Amino acid sequence: MMEGATADGGGLLTLCVTFCELWLVELFVFTFCEVLLFVFTFWLLVVTSEVDELTLLLLLVFVETLVELFVFKLVFSDVELLVIKEVLLTFCV
Repeated sequence: MMEGATADGGGLLTLCVTFCELWLVELFVFTFCEVLLFVFTFWLLVVTSEVDELTLLLLLVFVETLVELFVFKLVFSDVELLVIKEVLLTFCV
């Protein structure tokens, strides 16, 4: 009886750790890529002065969209972190 309960608890703990590990890796990788794209776009705007108006407009729209997505992700990541913490405290501890 004790071995079965331990095996079930271990399986649940493994699921929780795997879920959190995948989620955190996804958050940090995409956040890093967004910041890298933002820096590259800013570098293009500042360093290369030979940018035509259409390219400049497209880059500005891209940067605006990128910033909106980044802020959106940060707002929802706080909610997701709270939910993950509650799930971990409820089922894994």
